[in-house]
Amino acid sequence: MSFTLSKYFPKGTEYFYSFPAVGDTSFFNRVPPFKEELVAARPLVCAGKNVKVITFYSTTEFIVWRLLNELNIKISPPENIIVFPKNITSELNGKKRNKLIKEALSSFSSKGKLIMAQPLVSDKIANKYLIPPEVAIWCNDKKNITHYIDTKYLPKRYKIFSNGKLFFEDGLVFPFPCVVKVSSSSSGDGVRICRSQADLNKARKKFRNIHTTIIIEKYIDAAYNIGVQFGIPFRKKKKIDIIGYNEQLIGKDGSYLGAIIEKNKEIPQLDKIYQMLANDILCKIRDKGWYGVGGFDVLIDKEGKFYFIDSNFRMTAMTAFFALIKNKRIKKSIVSFTGSFQGSEADFRERILPIAMNHSTKQKIQIITLSEKNNIFHFNAALFFNRVQEIREKSIDLMRCGIKSEVLNKLKLYKIRNNF
Repeated sequence: MSFTLSKYFPKGTEYFYSFPAVGDTSFFNRVPPFKEELVAARPLVCAGKNVKVITFYSTTEFIVWRLLNELNIKISPPENIIVFPKNITSELNGKKRNKLIKEALSSFSSKGKLIMAQPLVSDKIANKYLIPPEVAIWCNDKKNITHYIDTKYLPKRYKIFSNGKLFFEDGLVFPFPCVVKVSSSSSGDGVRICRSQADLNKARKKFRNIHTTIIIEKYIDAAYNIGVQFGIPFRKKKKIDIIGYNEQLIGKDGSYLGAIIEKNKEIPQLDKIYQMLANDILCKIRDKGWYGVGGFDVLIDKEGKFYFIDSNFRMTAMTAFFALIKNKRIKKSIVSFTGSFQGSEADFRERILPIAMNHSTKQKIQIITLSEKNNIFHFNAALFFNRVQEIREKSIDLMRCGIKSEVLNKLKLYKIRNNF
């Protein structure tokens, strides 16, 4: 069976996968505007016929559209794409950017149809949401995870602060290493792994102006760091789906870099994790009034005990790739990454097009989103591999083609299941 967002949302849903700037949202993130624009375009490859995608102009302008067409990437038809005005560019940030986005959503989004990954709070668009914003905000706040998961499957919490100021002023010392989390954050932006008092002091300074909850919890030495993808259909009679899992690539500070989906790999604890999610945890979330696609981050320690460490009740960085795999448009193991290439369109055609052409015998990567500004191309993509031993050399090959990527740069030193 094909996998698309249309399986989980009612017909006419308008999906906006975004990470708004801090100020008008309950979430903490530091995603730069150009990355947010790539993120918002990801649903274009997995929306299906009943879901419209709201995206930014930079990922739909003519040069991008022409290249995507030549790459043979199947995306939503034009009638199912809603594009923000040209004046909302990657040069805008903060409240000014949020203001223009809210004004645009107010003018073109339909009443009771909008799904937003991180809902903007505004009277102008309050009646636009399909799922009440307070439900999405509650579900995505890590402090609430104890309401639907037994604490024995969660890392021990050392201390909870109601805001960053209290955390900054507190002088307590915690066992090292420990993890500091902004409870309403995403993509690892609000997570810091502290291995010393100096790291903890840096986290205190970093989060001192945060107005939401700060959680200090035990560090789990993980043998596996996985993301489990799920889908809750809006029709309550339809069963909850466990879509699959990926292994996470995490920086030493806890930041999210990318992920690996390795075909035919089995992890013994997965069956129990899947059962808990489908038969208990996600049933409670459905009862709260939430539905759609999302993911849980889970750590499995060296003794085989597993811990749920984060919840993402929205599309994740891997949702689109799972859709392509489930729909047999990707048939190999992959590593996801964000990359850039500097050069003219002719340079892009010469260096990148041959290795990214869909179904070409020379294809090494699958691009899913693309933008261009001032001869810099940004994209989300997946590197193909058959054996994990190939990852390091293939990362080096891609960089020789002119691709710049934090993930690829770190994959040069890749050791399976180790953090960077």
